[in-house]
Amino acid sequence: MSFVAELRRRNVFRVGAAYAVIAWFIIQAADIMLDNFGAPGWVFKTVVGLLVLGFPLALFLSWAYELTPEGMRKTEEVTPDESVAPKTGRRIDRLIVAALLGVIVILIAERVWFLPSSAPLPDAAGETTSAAVTESIAVLAFENMSPDADNAFFADGIAEEILNLLADVQALSVASRTSAFAFKSTKLSVPEIASQLNVRYVLEGSVRKAGDQVRVTAQLIDAETDRHLWSETFDRTLDDIFAIQDEIAGAIGEALQVELLGDGGQEIQAEQIDPETYARFLEARHKLRQRTRDAMREANEMLIEIVEAEPGFARAHVVLGEAYLLNRNSHSGLPLVPDSVAVSQARLHAAMARELNPRLSGIDLILGSIAGDIQNDQVAALEHYSRAIELEPNEPRPYHWRGMLLCEAGFLVRGLADISRVLTLDPDNPNGRLAAASCLLSGNNPLAARALAREGVELGNPIGTGLIAIAELALGHRQAAVEIIQDILRSGFDPDKAQSHRDILRQLAANTSMEPEPGQAEPREESDSDIGMLLAIGGYDSFFEKLAKQDSLPLLAGHWSNQHAEMRRDPRFIEVMTRFGFVDLWKNLGPPPDCRADGESFTCGHGHEPLEFNPQEFHP
Repeated sequence: MSFVAELRRRNVFRVGAAYAVIAWFIIQAADIMLDNFGAPGWVFKTVVGLLVLGFPLALFLSWAYELTPEGMRKTEEVTPDESVAPKTGRRIDRLIVAALLGVIVILIAERVWFLPSSAPLPDAAGETTSAAVTESIAVLAFENMSPDADNAFFADGIAEEILNLLADVQALSVASRTSAFAFKSTKLSVPEIASQLNVRYVLEGSVRKAGDQVRVTAQLIDAETDRHLWSETFDRTLDDIFAIQDEIAGAIGEALQVELLGDGGQEIQAEQIDPETYARFLEARHKLRQRTRDAMREANEMLIEIVEAEPGFARAHVVLGEAYLLNRNSHSGLPLVPDSVAVSQARLHAAMARELNPRLSGIDLILGSIAGDIQNDQVAALEHYSRAIELEPNEPRPYHWRGMLLCEAGFLVRGLADISRVLTLDPDNPNGRLAAASCLLSGNNPLAARALAREGVELGNPIGTGLIAIAELALGHRQAAVEIIQDILRSGFDPDKAQSHRDILRQLAANTSMEPEPGQAEPREESDSDIGMLLAIGGYDSFFEKLAKQDSLPLLAGHWSNQHAEMRRDPRFIEVMTRFGFVDLWKNLGPPPDCRADGESFTCGHGHEPLEFNPQEFHP
């Protein structure tokens, strides 16, 4: 008898096939169960290794031994009349067939049922965003160790630049700057911070700057084990600041075993510009974020000097474009930059940035803001925001602005999906919470809106107090709304804004047991009343009168709620939405759920179902 025939007789081939199929089942089960139990990676590798080692052992046992009714016996001791190998072989055949059918069922189920249940949210055009994320990291604000406390912006800037470098890496999920920097000066441990940010690794460090000498210390920590994976101190001159950033990013990539490649497959690197100019850029960006009149003016002037000194610095052009839009008169209420100059300069610097680096999402945020907020071209604005998301799918701001646009247009489900993405990427973002609150007020869910607005205020944005008042009104709590507005006035407010709130307070007090405070009853002849609050109290005629004087639709809260369906049935509502470019958007996307096509126009006020939302979902 040939060797191959003897292998067949002793069922060696059958045992090998059966072992392979059963091992596959074990590996699949281990992969799922060990991952859910949070077992270290070496446990799964050990299971696979043992199964591989067991394969030749199984083949040897099937050759050397035979399973008989009396138990395991050496094959040589079993006579042909005693052998049950053929019967055993048929049993193994049936086992293999059953196992293969099971494999087919599992593969089909994996394709049909086990696709990710939380697929990336589609935007208005229907596309999805995806990323092959394998590791997660947060870059905390670096501690300022410089003798000059004013150099804190430089330490923050270095940390942010490293964060931006890592955010471009396809294989990394990077916590947003807002969320990560919120832990500045915290006493929480690294594992506690990582748990709140929902990341595995944390980079922390410090910066000491004295003249042109810079010392940067950085350390990478595995939060699961609280173990340092890498740390180093760089003593260099300011000229080497970009090399330091690249080296830190490279060390992180090596420690986490990820390739530092961007979307285009190219290796990420810091921009190379004059170090002194770069330091001024960090300072200008810091001033712009302070949002005070003097700081914003200084930032604008500094950025102009920076792009003149470094015309090839793409991000400086983007930030300057943003600064112009923030400093325009109609936005800031401050006599800083005329609107026409601000728009033309913002567009110019966006175009220059696109020539230098077309993959910066901030370019399309500028152009989208100009299109939607100034030119009332909501179709173009939506296209720009969607393009910004395609360019940087892990950047929260494009989702924020697209979500706000969609909510304003009446596409509440899609808008809230984008804003939810903001809160997923940036859990501690107060503006994201206020945007969600505004959308939920339109979505007939004032309870969830009030909860989110309160969180937004707690996280540092006092504007949410007005949204809380509107939510109280939607819940029928007019007395509570009066008390909130009075608290706003007592805390100190911009005089013009305070007067508008006094007007609202006077109208509210007429329908409650609480009288307005002395000096608040008489409105000014020309009061710039808060349009959103006018809507909230049902003053529709005044609401439309104020809207008629606006060049663009102000940020509203609740204008799509069923509570204000009567307002939307007013022909003036369609006139307003036409003038502000939203009807063109409806023609492009179809009408929102509350509206119906009516020939060449639309009718609204038909009502819609409440939006469901769980604020706790975004608390890591």
